[in-house]
Amino acid sequence: MCRAIIGGEIVVLNDAGLSDFGELRKAITRRQHDLDFVAFDLPTVTICATCR
Repeated sequence: MCRAIIGGEIVVLNDAGLSDFGELRKAITRRQHDLDFVAFDLPTVTICATCR
């Protein structure tokens, strides 16, 4: 089985495309559809024999 650990964070982007912490706090409880996951690190990857 292939496995990976992906580092990242949940963000809400404003109209300029920048992360907005205030909007994130609101979205966590009221607007989950506005949440995005931004991946920025891949510290561990294990590739199985089938995928090689």
